[in-house]
Amino acid sequence: MKIGFAIISHHEPEQLLRLVQTINAMFGVPPIACHHNFALSSLNKALFPPNVRFVLPHEMTRLGHITVFNAALSALSLLRNKDRPDWYILLSGSDYPARPADQIISDLSNSNYDAFLDNREILYNALSS
Repeated sequence: MKIGFAIISHHEPEQLLRLVQTINAMFGVPPIACHHNFALSSLNKALFPPNVRFVLPHEMTRLGHITVFNAALSALSLLRNKDRPDWYILLSGSDYPARPADQIISDLSNSNYDAFLDNREILYNALSS
C-alpha cells in the first residue's frame, strides 16, 4: 500500500522540515507534496529530501480563506499526477503524527471505507468551568 502526504504550510519552515523528516522515518520515505506560501515565509527547498515536491507556483493563501482549500487541492493533485498513492493524508505544517505508522497502515489496509474525515472545534478564549 502506498500512502502519499499532502502538506499545507504558511510559515515555520523548520517545523515543516521536522514534520517531513518524521514522516520519512515513520513511513519509509513516502511521496510528499507540499504547498508552501513562499510569500509569507522563505524556505530553502534544498534542505528537504528528494521525495518532497513543492507546488509551484504557490497559491497566495490567507488564513480561513478559500485559498487554503485551493492550496490543498494543488498538493493533492501533485501527488495524484506524480505518484498515484492508494491513500492520501492531508496535513498542515504544524501537524505531527500522533499514532505509530503500523497502526495507521493497519487501519487503512483493513478499512471498508474510501475516506476518513475528522475535524475539531477550537474555542479561543473559552472560560473553563
